Amino acid sequence: ASILMLMRAGPRAAVRRGEPLALRTGARSSACLARRAPLRRPFLSHPLSAVRGGARDGDEAEKALVRELYAREHNGAGRAQVVVHATGAGGQLVAWLLSQPGASSVLLDFRVPYSRQAIDELLDGPPADGYCALDTSRRLARAAHRRAVALRFRSETLDAFDAASGESPATRHVGLGCTAVIASGEPKRGSHRAFVSVCSDDAEATHALVLAKGARSREEEDRLVSMAALHALERALSAPTGEAGAKKEEKKAGAAMLTGDGDNYPGGEAALGVAEALAPELSADGDSCELVHVAKRPAPLDRLLSGEVELVLCMPVRDSPGGSPGGSPG
Repeated sequence: ASILMLMRAGPRAAVRRGEPLALRTGARSSACLARRAPLRRPFLSHPLSAVRGGARDGDEAEKALVRELYAREHNGAGRAQVVVHATGAGGQLVAWLLSQPGASSVLLDFRVPYSRQAIDELLDGPPADGYCALDTSRRLARAAHRRAVALRFRSETLDAFDAASGESPATRHVGLGCTAVIASGEPKRGSHRAFVSVCSDDAEATHALVLAKGARSREEEDRLVSMAALHALERALSAPTGEAGAKKEEKKAGAAMLTGDGDNYPGGEAALGVAEALAPELSADGDSCELVHVAKRPAPLDRLLSGEVELVLCMPVRDSPGGSPGGSPG
């Protein structure tokens, strides 16, 4: 075999094809013979599907859903600004969201506050009900929603906000919070579970996912949590928003939509579809997915007075041509 690397050892070094490399440095000499080593591809150069043992059919389905979501936003069916806070699981969600073109127009930020200290900092203190709990996922979603609003506020001028206030459909801000406990190296004392919350400008909803212990690997459980988060996000972006959306739901559910009942949640039918979307995957005994919380969000000024937010931007109502200020003609 040919020498792969030559070492310079002064003018007296001699190299002959097919012979060892003789290095003479003064009174001492040494010989070495280098043989060609088999080439190895770096680990990161392997496609993800090869590392995971082959592509999954579910990945293609989720990627198709992401493509549809981005296409809908791009074509004007809705304008959404999304921030995600996920801890414990949901890692495959970011891969799906970033795998398709159009992510930059929808996804503003994706954070993984994995340690307890990181979660405490994000929530301004440790959660009272534990790190994997319904209220914790709601607080993560609300923090994500606030960040979506803040990021848009920093990137646009007041004139841009004023112009956007009259657009139809209006820009929506959606925060998604996910907290989970799934399989790891050591057995868990409690159940394998996840809570996925979405928080929009006018409503919020939370799904609880329970997975049977020992039925799946950590990767498989993470995939199911990611699927729940993706479908919850898609349903939130599909829900009717604004005055037109409210009127549509009022015709269907009447004033009961304000009660917080899941069946009467604005866009509630879409939210309930998350469990239906996961049903084919939840085949083990003990698996479940259900909508456990849904409610209208308080008005912005009420959130300010309760301390949930620190700032509310109040824009003057623009006059409508030929009509009353901010209203319909006449």
